[in-house]
Amino acid sequence: MTAESADALILTPLLDLPGEALGSAQSRWRKMLSDTIYGPLPPPPDRLQISRHALAGERAEKVTIRVTVADCTFTVDAALWVPDKPGPCPLIAGLDF
Repeated sequence: MTAESADALILTPLLDLPGEALGSAQSRWRKMLSDTIYGPLPPPPDRLQISRHALAGERAEKVTIRVTVADCTFTVDAALWVPDKPGPCPLIAGLDF
């Protein structure tokens, strides 16, 4: 195989196929990027626990998320800043708090 034919073989999935609709090409690109970057989706966890506790002196809450799959448990701590007024507002979260 020559270098030119190898390059063509690598680029073929990236090129739009003749007669392919734009939406179909975009879906194909998204799937290819997702599969390449993230890999396959894991199955849903066996157990998911979430707890929230107010942080003293702050308008924030500590959020702890525990994910259990088989015999393995993974815990993530985060902080969630809560607005002091009702209505739409941006979400501010800090992971590994």
